[in-house]
Amino acid sequence: MRKEIGCIAGLIAALLAAAGCSVAPVQLPLKPAQHNEERRIVEFVPDRPMIVLSFSGGGSRAAALAAAVSARLDRITYQPAGGPRRLSQDVAVISSVSGGSVFAAWVGLNGFDYDRVKAFEQKIGTFDGIGYLEGRAFNPFTWADLALTGRTRIDVLQDMLSEFLETKATLAAINQKGKPLVVLNASDMTSGEVFSFTPGVLDDMCMSFDDMPVTVAVSASAAVPVAFSPVLLKNTSWFDCVGARRPFGDGRTMLVTDGGAYTNIEAFRRARYRASLRADKLAYREARYVRLLDGGLADNLGLTAARRALIDPESPSYALPALGDGRLRRLVVISVNARSDVRNDLDASDERTSVLDMLDAVTSVPIDATTANVASAFRGFINSLVNDRNTLRSLGVPADFTIYPVEIDFDELPTDTPQEIADRDDVKSIATSWTISSNDVNLIDAVAGKLLWRHPCFRALMDDLRAAGTPESEAPPGITCPQQ
Repeated sequence: MRKEIGCIAGLIAALLAAAGCSVAPVQLPLKPAQHNEERRIVEFVPDRPMIVLSFSGGGSRAAALAAAVSARLDRITYQPAGGPRRLSQDVAVISSVSGGSVFAAWVGLNGFDYDRVKAFEQKIGTFDGIGYLEGRAFNPFTWADLALTGRTRIDVLQDMLSEFLETKATLAAINQKGKPLVVLNASDMTSGEVFSFTPGVLDDMCMSFDDMPVTVAVSASAAVPVAFSPVLLKNTSWFDCVGARRPFGDGRTMLVTDGGAYTNIEAFRRARYRASLRADKLAYREARYVRLLDGGLADNLGLTAARRALIDPESPSYALPALGDGRLRRLVVISVNARSDVRNDLDASDERTSVLDMLDAVTSVPIDATTANVASAFRGFINSLVNDRNTLRSLGVPADFTIYPVEIDFDELPTDTPQEIADRDDVKSIATSWTISSNDVNLIDAVAGKLLWRHPCFRALMDDLRAAGTPESEAPPGITCPQQ
């Protein structure tokens, strides 16, 4: 991340003259004829798994790892009652952050086809995003454009993403029947809450999900603090909301009920946040404008939104009833964590700490800490589902479902040989940047196959489905999936 901040330092300085100019916020009034809550409902079929993917942040490194794992899913087949099927066809939810959101948006637009995903990998290895940003930063025409139009440096990132993704599409393009629910996540700069670009959240703000540009959502998810200015949304609910919104429902009930916070503190906090977005009279702050920064500040794995997609009754992928009544028998959650571990010379030096070193610390260190905490909380959620299942079974209720939590992390790579140790150290040392070499992409692709096939819960899924695929690594001896 230090490289990314350093490369854009010139852009920040160049924009100081325009810092006092007003900024035009994104505002998308809700069309009365459109109802954001009418979205595709996930189809639950007993002999098909429901797959939830979460893609972490990490710049181009994260995008490459997300693509490499996804490519494998399109090459694995099994035989349900309806005929041969690829695992990629069972992906129901994709929740992403920052660099992972670049690939999530791309696959939402283009699908999981193996050849297309491999083309993405090739493209990410040849696209010089840092060069693009540097070129814009030191171009006088950029300074003039931003100063005269009220655009900010986040608009430069959006321009880069439009060029890379080759699209000016809106979120309507990735919210179609037959496609997974793609949830791009940012962080609300004021509240610290996870902000998910979903029909429900934008409906709370009286904004049209279908009219939101894809690149606005992706840039909000990837807006590294300081390096980029936040994405600014005008919350229409506080101004001139037109058209019917979904009811507040249980959220408002929790806020007005004595002891509501003690019932479920997480749900209570979420309800308070929704009240501020909806301009409800119970709102604890007037969120007339929402400023969004890198999603990794609140949750660098995208697991918070993935969990909500499963347990929120208003979500099109609400899965709890299907788990209880037998319509869903296999729930697969694959968390793709591209966390790096770049060696830092500061540990062995007493030299004066530079501004760039401090900028790196206040952005990357909190994100890494949040990653560990969210991963731990999600494992607790998985365990609670398992415990609920076991309790129902003890009461004679046929809760017949299995959960397969698969965590993809570079620390899980084998280290039995010098070459394996070198590969692990090399892949963990790939910097967080918008430029990555083709060699690094190839290395990421190679280790992704090993990580997926080594995981005991993924192996258990393959066995239970009697799936056909080419194993790329041996399973660790004596290790089993704890949820089996």
